[in-house]
Amino acid sequence: MGTSFSTKYEGVRAPQPYNASNLDALMHNAISQVHSPATRTLISYVIQFQILKAMCPTGTVLSEGCILSEDTTEKLRQTMAKGSSITWLQALEEITGTNHLDATPLLEYFEPLANWLRNTNEIDQTVLGWDGDGAVFTAEEIPKPRTGMDGGSGILSEDRVAFPGGLCANGQECLLDSHCNGTICVCNDGLYTLELGSTVNCVPGNPADSGFGDGKGGLVIGLFSSETTANPEPEPTTTVKPSSQPPKSSTSTLKISLVMMGIMMTVVMIVVSMSITVSVSVMMSVVMCVVMISGYL
Repeated sequence: MGTSFSTKYEGVRAPQPYNASNLDALMHNAISQVHSPATRTLISYVIQFQILKAMCPTGTVLSEGCILSEDTTEKLRQTMAKGSSITWLQALEEITGTNHLDATPLLEYFEPLANWLRNTNEIDQTVLGWDGDGAVFTAEEIPKPRTGMDGGSGILSEDRVAFPGGLCANGQECLLDSHCNGTICVCNDGLYTLELGSTVNCVPGNPADSGFGDGKGGLVIGLFSSETTANPEPEPTTTVKPSSQPPKSSTSTLKISLVMMGIMMTVVMIVVSMSITVSVSVMMSVVMCVVMISGYL
């Protein structure tokens, strides 16, 4: 159908006969590079106008605009809340009242453009269509396909494609939002280049804002721009709780103890030499006093 329309309205035809093995869908960028299924791409484009028409107030002409309100979008919110519990056809029926695709809202939306084209073509006397079968291409005029078309294989072979950062000097087609600068595949305008090791990716945001990439193919993690090396962790230290009393000198304590022992022995010798009769309890009291004083000092 697409080929017949191209011939009828554009005056172009395929350079060689078509058969069931040809796949036109791969010519579409959304399918060959974005990997979006052809059926979903077509249906989603038509259905968006059908859903918009259902949410607009009654009597709204899409070409004149549509003002949505909370009441008109309530049905959409209720349907989306059901998630995957219903099929897309059931969701379409709940929103629009029918489970059939309808291109009428799409034509209504673009009606001003269609009318302008009709008037312009009439003023310019532009003739639409293509009369006659046209001249048949000769074998020399038919471009040579880069890959074999037999068996429905219209996909470029591995040696005919290149990814960002890859070589494209021999005519390879650059993929993943990149183009060939004559030597390698570089990211398209508006995209940033993210290099991680030997891989190159085209991303919409600046990787440097998130700490990825230093502009030389490296990965920056954990270091600020003003730092060059990480500081070593400090060695663990042991803290001794200070005592409520001042520390004692072990040498001074020993000297005081020896002095007190000498005083105690002197007192005992004096008592014995003077033949003073002293009870055992008194002697023990004297000894205990000396010991207590020595311990305090």
